[in-house]
Formats: sequence, structure tokens, C-alpha cells
Amino acid sequence: MDEKLNLKRWIELKASEIILQMIIVVFSIVLALTVDEWRSSRSQKELAEQAYTSVLNELKENRKELTDGLTSNDSILIVVARQLKTKLPQKSGIPFAFSQLSSAAWQTSQTTQTIHLVNFQRLIKIAQVYEIQTLYQSLQTKFINEIGESWVDGSEERMRTIWKKGGVQLALLNQIGHELVKQYSTILSDSTTVITN
Repeated sequence: MDEKLNLKRWIELKASEIILQMIIVVFSIVLALTVDEWRSSRSQKELAEQAYTSVLNELKENRKELTDGLTSNDSILIVVARQLKTKLPQKSGIPFAFSQLSSAAWQTSQTTQTIHLVNFQRLIKIAQVYEIQTLYQSLQTKFINEIGESWVDGSEERMRTIWKKGGVQLALLNQIGHELVKQYSTILSDSTTVITN
């Protein structure tokens, strides 16, 4: 009977040891998974912050590039108006300052999904700015193509028509460009916390 009691006691002691070891193992696994999740979350936040900073830097560069181009094109519009007041516009093309705007940081942050932790409303505003930028770029290209192709026939009446049309298109392009500069500035001046948990 003593042996049965000792065996029962030994089993109880071993069972409690085994249960304690199982609890320690489970706790260690849960702790390791929690730490891993925390590190992963921290890493994702850092990548989102880097992506967001890159997008803001890209918008700053685009604003500067566009502002410089618009300054030149505003002056060109004055020249176009003067030329149209004279009897015959110049037989050369309408000068134009092409603005090379980038969307590489935005596209990369979307493709790699590193921007997904940025506040959703903020992302919408940024996406809208890039939509206006895309519109501006397509109109800019269209302007260059249409004005470039129109110089084949150089009659006086044709030249006047080209300069009028070009002046109207350039004025519209500049109007959209100035609105885009405002939108860049709005995004860049907003200091809202953008990275979500």
C-alpha cells in the first residue's frame, strides 16, 4: 500500500511539474510571438513613415519644378498676347516650359504597400493631388504635341490661329498648374498625425 501511495504521490508531483513546464513553454511561445508581432508592427510603421516622407519630398520637388515652369509660362502668355496684337505672330513655335513631375515615390509606396498605415483620409487627399498632377501632365503633353504638329503650314492666317489656340491652351494649362501648386502646398502644410496603429 505504501508503494501505491508513493507512486500516486510521485505521479502527482511529476504531473504538477509537467503541467508547470507546459505552462512555462506556452507562456514562452506566446511571449515570443508577441515580441515578434511588436517588432513586425514597428518595422511596418517605420517603412510607412519612410514611404510617406518620400512621397512628401516628391511633392515638394514637384511643387518647385511646377512653380518654376509656371513662372516661365506666365511670362510666355504675355508674349503670346503681344504677338496676337501685332499683324503677324512669329513664325516660330510658341515657347513652353515643360515641367517634369514625378510620381515614382507614390507609385512605389503603393506597389510595395508600405503606405498602408497612413491615415486613410490623408491618403485620399494625396491620391487626389496625384490625379490632378496626371491630368496636368497629360494636358502638357497634348499641348506640346498639338502645337508641334501645327507648324507644318506656315500661312499668316494659320500662324494667327495657332497662336490663338496655343495661347488659350497654355492659359488653361497654367490655370490647372496653379491649382496643382495650391494642392501641393495644402498637403505639405498639413501636420496631421498620419501613421495609424
